[in-house]
Amino acid sequence: MHRKLHSSVIYSVFLLLFFLILPELSHAVIVSKTGGDYNRIQDALDNAVPGDTIYVKEGTYKEKLEFYRGGSRGMGYIVLKNYENDKVVLNGRGIRADNMIYINNQSYIVIQGFEIINNLNVRTGAAIMIEGQGSNVEIRNNKIHEMRGRQAMGITVYGTSSAPYENIIIDGNEIYNSEPSKAGAIHINGNVRDFEVTNNSVHDVNNAGIDIIGGETWIKGYFPQDGLCKNNVVYRARSKYRSDNFAGIHVDGAKDITIEGNRIYDNDIGIDISAWKKGVDTSGIIVRKNIIYSNDNEGISFGGYVRRNGKVINSEFYNNVLYKNQVEMGGDGELTGRFASNNVITNNIIFAGRQGIIYASWSGDEGNTFDNNCYYRQANSEEGPFFVNNTGFEDFRKYRSVTSRDKNSIFSDPLFNNESSRDFTLKKNSPCIDAGVDMGIAYSNAAPDIGAFEQGLNIITEKTPRKDLPAEKPKNGKYLEIENIAFDSVFPVLFKYYDEHPVGHATLRNKTSFRAKDIEITLFVKQYMDIPKKCKAPKTLKAGEKKEIELNALFTNNVLEITEGTKVAVLITLEYSMDGAVYKEEYTQTMRLHNRNAMTWDDDRKAAAFVTAKDPAVLRFAKNVAGVVGRKESRAVNKNLLTAMAMHEAVSLFGMSYVIDPTTPFKEFSVNKKAVDFLQFPRQTLEYRAGDCDDLSILYSALLESVGIETSFITIPGHLLMAFSLDLEPDMARKTQIRPDELIFIGKKVWVPVEVTALDNGFLNAWKIGAKEWREAVSKDKEGFFPMRDSWAVYEPVGLPGNAAPISPPVRDQLTVSYLKEVTKFIDKIILPRVAKLQSEINKSEGDPKFVNKLGVLYARYGLTDKARKEFNRLLSKNESYVPALLNFGNIYFMEDDMEKALSFYERAYASEPGNSKAILCMARVNHELENYGIVNKLYKKLKETDPDLAARYLYLGFKGEESTRAADMLGVKDTVLWDEE
Repeated sequence: MHRKLHSSVIYSVFLLLFFLILPELSHAVIVSKTGGDYNRIQDALDNAVPGDTIYVKEGTYKEKLEFYRGGSRGMGYIVLKNYENDKVVLNGRGIRADNMIYINNQSYIVIQGFEIINNLNVRTGAAIMIEGQGSNVEIRNNKIHEMRGRQAMGITVYGTSSAPYENIIIDGNEIYNSEPSKAGAIHINGNVRDFEVTNNSVHDVNNAGIDIIGGETWIKGYFPQDGLCKNNVVYRARSKYRSDNFAGIHVDGAKDITIEGNRIYDNDIGIDISAWKKGVDTSGIIVRKNIIYSNDNEGISFGGYVRRNGKVINSEFYNNVLYKNQVEMGGDGELTGRFASNNVITNNIIFAGRQGIIYASWSGDEGNTFDNNCYYRQANSEEGPFFVNNTGFEDFRKYRSVTSRDKNSIFSDPLFNNESSRDFTLKKNSPCIDAGVDMGIAYSNAAPDIGAFEQGLNIITEKTPRKDLPAEKPKNGKYLEIENIAFDSVFPVLFKYYDEHPVGHATLRNKTSFRAKDIEITLFVKQYMDIPKKCKAPKTLKAGEKKEIELNALFTNNVLEITEGTKVAVLITLEYSMDGAVYKEEYTQTMRLHNRNAMTWDDDRKAAAFVTAKDPAVLRFAKNVAGVVGRKESRAVNKNLLTAMAMHEAVSLFGMSYVIDPTTPFKEFSVNKKAVDFLQFPRQTLEYRAGDCDDLSILYSALLESVGIETSFITIPGHLLMAFSLDLEPDMARKTQIRPDELIFIGKKVWVPVEVTALDNGFLNAWKIGAKEWREAVSKDKEGFFPMRDSWAVYEPVGLPGNAAPISPPVRDQLTVSYLKEVTKFIDKIILPRVAKLQSEINKSEGDPKFVNKLGVLYARYGLTDKARKEFNRLLSKNESYVPALLNFGNIYFMEDDMEKALSFYERAYASEPGNSKAILCMARVNHELENYGIVNKLYKKLKETDPDLAARYLYLGFKGEESTRAADMLGVKDTVLWDEE
């Protein structure tokens, strides 16, 4: 553990230096079998920096690679590619690793132009594996084959984190001759967003060609979203597992995926949009303009497989060509649906082959819309069959009448130009021309054509908007419109919070019959933002659709200059593409910004943003006060408790006053959750030397947090106080504190409640009042407890701008007297009842050494070492070999840093009882302090044999120097002693 810590510190320093000099380092790197900068690709990767391009020259490289770092948005990609047109082969034969190229939690990477072969005997791996979270990874123009093993994939992206892997491009690759695999040749799984799988050729593989799945328990139910699978060719993707049929393209448990312009043939199934997993629906899938033919079973299959599993919902299947699938004459149709609802099937040509079933659904076909399709079959002139929820129809007219489907569809030969050569463009006299319905894609005449090709445009895919063209306003009114813009109350102190949380909401409406794409909405406030902030909005919007959007703002800290509420102009910009053009709209609105001290109590955690522990004035005050703590007189008392005592006394001596703000009293404003309260920053409270209960709680929390003590707000009806952590285990706290009912036990932490407005009668009184208020609130179930560091995770503290007026803490001598008075009162309060009880036990037992020893330990724990020595001497005068007294005497000298005397007592204890693990530990600790590391090693080895658990608690004894110090701090044993109380 300790060596890892040491390494991480070195690594952090390295990273800092690395990124400082990074702009000077990025360059082109050559890898070559002879000459070049490196002769191994991995060596080049290990030394690459963002912005580097690694060119690999011709040859076969027997390596498996890993990217240990990636590029960055500011510095650029790390690019790994073949040199010019060189043939570069990456051969994994004989190398033990499941992945040929592995990318884990890295971003801004390009891999291009490799032939990747012989990833053999794979358990779960791929030619290129991308795993974890990150962004901007591109896999282009690679040839991948001979991937074999239990799950041997071609290109795999696993989004395994709550943060997505996004902006992934898989383009122009060829994957073939790979088997067996229980996943796809291209496999997208888990939390993967904004990805593109385009222009790839996948063939002769076992299982799915392209597999996009989510909802699996091993990956925490994460699912892919907002993906594009376009212009790929997939053929001969067939499963060799019994009873399994897999698709050229398979989607399961994903959302908002577009499958477009792909050519899919000779597979088990053409396209399968499924929902295999229980409770996991597949939704928002668009399947359009695909050419699907000669597959063994269905051309397109969509839906779940049993009622208890998920469904395919809210998806669209349009302008596809399905031609003579069901080659193996199975029982399903060219198009098959089951356990699917609210889907649209339109503008498709479905041409059945010898098997003849056009559409088949056996169960769960609910609320799906079929219209404007062209159906035909090869076998004979019968206009069927269609099966809907296991009811068969041989007659097209009866099917339409009974089901109310396909009112505008036709049963007719579509008249392809050349079926035998798989040219599915339409002849000029085709009944499919102008027979479709507008689905938001380009068409040339009065209406769209049915099928994948539009007469006169000679395109299979939708127009690609020209992003290089300047955006223009719609010529005939607004196509997309932002409506119902409303801003919430905006508070400067929460300016960091608004980066991820909305300042307002609005409705985005598509008023057209076209699909809008590439939607981007930004918000800008000129005076208080450096750049426009991209808002959370959908990337696409269907015709007639509307969605609620969030408005976000990344303010600068200039908002903290606002001392009076003000109104500002807000510019909201909407850009999108539609039907091949790019449009831009601007909206000007007014937003009200409150003053920098404003806040509402709808979420009590918000007050944490005012707890500015790093404010220079707070640090200066707190560090001066903390310097008083740590004297030997008070060493036995919990350090956090001592520091809190000193801080309370310092604030009191500083002249702080509790003053209820008559304009914004907490008692009233905490009830009215929308009322705007006025809270002071800690520096302001120090400058004013006065504050309300919330102001004083904020100040006291900031002072303690600035010296590393964890704090929390406590809310009770009409009042705010605070608590601080003792950093003690609950059992230890119960042993060492006077009354557990004056503490708060939550989980494994122990807290001390403090009524910070009680400034006049010392810390112990403030503690007593705070504990009473907490108990009363708990009894009425009216308490609130908000740990500061948890609250900071949502509401980050912000720095008050400007320079503080000179703030001087109390005079140290005066503070020391007041502080030690409270410490003495605390020790007396704890120790006197226990002393009386132990003396009674000693008298009753006629001087039983056990009770005399316990009394000595009690004195020693609380720094009363003279009294402790007296009790231990009393024991040793009767039995000079009494081990507990010898160990405890040694502990006193250890606390006083007299290591030689401590060692002499520890050695006497060990001589009396050689197997005593405490004696062994104590001798090891003293020798460690004296840097006798050879002796320490022998003693620590003996301790591990005698008491492994005790040895584990003092793991730092296995290290030297700085490493041991850091380990002791981590383990929390640096200043502890092990008292022997029998």
